Formats: sequence, C-alpha cells, structure tokens
Amino acid sequence: MSFEILINTLTDLISENEKEKSSHWREILRNKRSFLNFKENYGYGQYKEYNKFYETYHNLMQTLIFGRELKEFNEYKLVKHYYKKFNRQVECDVVRHIFTFNLLNKFRLLKDNVAVIGDGKANFILGSRIINPEIKLFSINLPELLINDLLIINQSNIFSHEEICVVKEEADLEKEHIKLFLIPANKNNLLESKKIDLFVNIVSFQEMNYEQINNYFSIIKSNNSYLYNCNREKKILPDGIKIEYEKYPFDNAKFLFKEECIWHKNIYLSKYPFIKKYEGSHIHSLCKFN
Repeated sequence: MSFEILINTLTDLISENEKEKSSHWREILRNKRSFLNFKENYGYGQYKEYNKFYETYHNLMQTLIFGRELKEFNEYKLVKHYYKKFNRQVECDVVRHIFTFNLLNKFRLLKDNVAVIGDGKANFILGSRIINPEIKLFSINLPELLINDLLIINQSNIFSHEEICVVKEEADLEKEHIKLFLIPANKNNLLESKKIDLFVNIVSFQEMNYEQINNYFSIIKSNNSYLYNCNREKKILPDGIKIEYEKYPFDNAKFLFKEECIWHKNIYLSKYPFIKKYEGSHIHSLCKFN
C-alpha cells in the first residue's frame, strides 16, 4: 500500500473507534482535523524541525537537565544522526525516548517483536527502527494518532510503505515482509497470544479509563510479555476519573525495577521560565508476566 492508501484506510476506521476514546482523547481531538498537521502539538507530543541556531540551545539545556552522560549513549548518537538527515530536532520528547531505548537495551529487550501502546509523533517507532533495523513493531493507537505518525514516518524515509500494514483482521499479522503493523485501538485484541516479547507504554495508560487499561493488561498477560511503562503516579481525566499507577492490574508480575523516572522530572522551554517541572510525579517499571 502507498502512504496515501494507508492514510485513507485509517481515515475510514476513525468512526468505529469513537468508543475507544477516553474523556481525555475526546477533549484532545475536538478539532477533527488537527491530526493532519504533524508539526503542531495538540497534546500528543512535539515535532520541531532542525534549526542550526537553536541547536546550541538544545544541547546546552539537555546537558543541564539530563546530564553529560546522554551524549555518550550510542542510542543518542544514532537517533541524532538520522533525525538531522530528515530535518528533525532532537528535543525533550525525543530525549526521554532515548533514555528509554538505552534502558531497554541494557535488558536486551529492544529486539524481535515489540508493541508500543500509544506512541506520539512516531518517537518510539522511529527510534526503535533506527537502533535496530531488524525489529518488528506493532503500534496500537487511535486512527487519528496513527495517521499523525504515518505523516512523520513518510517524511523520515526510515520505513518504506511496503513495510507497513494497517491491521484490520488477524490474517494481516501473518504478513512476513511487514516491519510495522499499525493497529487501530478497537482491533487491539488481535494481539492476544501473538508472541509479543515486549509491550511499551509511555504516558498513555494515564490517558485511558480503567476498562481500557485492564483490557491492555489482559492482552499483555496473554503474551507472557515484558512490560515497560512510564506514567503519572496519579492523573484526573476531564470526566473526573482518577487514574492511579498503583491500581494497574499488575497482579503477580515479576518486577525487575519500579521507581520514579528521573528523566520525566523537568522539561525545558524556548521562553521564560525556560525550565519547569514536568506535570506530576512519574513512575516507571519493567515487569515480566508468566
């Protein structure tokens, strides 16, 4: 499928995914066409074009907030090299993903079959592919967000359109030449017991209701997977529901670690006050289901 056909296919699936939207996403997607402008931040991440003048500022602020070790990461060097090639700036959202990639590589998990639940601005998809070109990725999201990611992927030339498939039925998952499966949220159960090695969720569970969170955990458990997730300790959605990390259905999962995420503490801006605390305390953990 061409990128245009992929986008049209996802567009046709928007209406049947309305019930998959929590109050958070109904609020965010009130502007029905916002997802078609991938350079704007509508609540699902930043996209900044590379700017030679601001590069010095980004480098300074990243060293100040995240430390000098960031620049030594092989993941940082790879992502920065490729992002510059397709004219994209490595900014705060990208840096947080680089820390995540570095962490997952320490556990040798950024390989084989990896599913991301709720990517934003294609940061996890692109970074994973850059770091490990052999990885097979499954991206689960609302169709609008998958379209936004696709527009960015098209700019990057990291994937060809022949390597991407919009999943509408179980048979689509059997296509061996596909490297990126785009799975609309209402089709997420197609990933049950599909030998997914790792699921990743970065600040996305906190935007769902508990019914949706429980469903995703059921899918993860059916795969006996690892789960890395980084989310707010507590967050109140627009409809008043309080989502709490400690109420996620981990059950008898074996934790390799669980702690406050240090790279989700501060963020830098292009104007005063220049540095501010990231909203809410964030916990991240890696666990294994058996």
